[in-house]
Amino acid sequence: MEVRGVRVPDLLYGTAWKEDATEALVRAALAAGFRGIDTANQRKHYLEEGVGRALARGGVGRDDLFLQTKFTFRDGQDHRLPYDARASIAAQVAQSFDSSLAHLGVERLDSLVLHGPSRRDGLGQEDHEAWRAMESIADQRRVS
Repeated sequence: MEVRGVRVPDLLYGTAWKEDATEALVRAALAAGFRGIDTANQRKHYLEEGVGRALARGGVGRDDLFLQTKFTFRDGQDHRLPYDARASIAAQVAQSFDSSLAHLGVERLDSLVLHGPSRRDGLGQEDHEAWRAMESIADQRRVS
């Protein structure tokens, strides 16, 4: 499938819950032929830095990869936040995205996902604010 000129692989390699094995497992996934990588800037369940190390050493060019990360609201995080919890939601999205780029060692991403709504039922104002911030990142062509 192709979306906005970006080829989306049929399968993505998920990087949650790998911890210290993240780098080695992502490298193995790349060697096995995976060209789509899914991660999140949520240290509670993901080690994006390990994904970035694997990408740097994996021997696959950036243009041959589909990279996806996620923005996770405060309630889905632990104490290792990728943003300032006192900042606006828009600023948190921007800070998390910039941190993901640094973790992954890339200048752009192919997909940015909202990692669940801000509350249990329905969508709140925070969800709309996060979505607008994500649209702004896409409008800047930092994510496809």
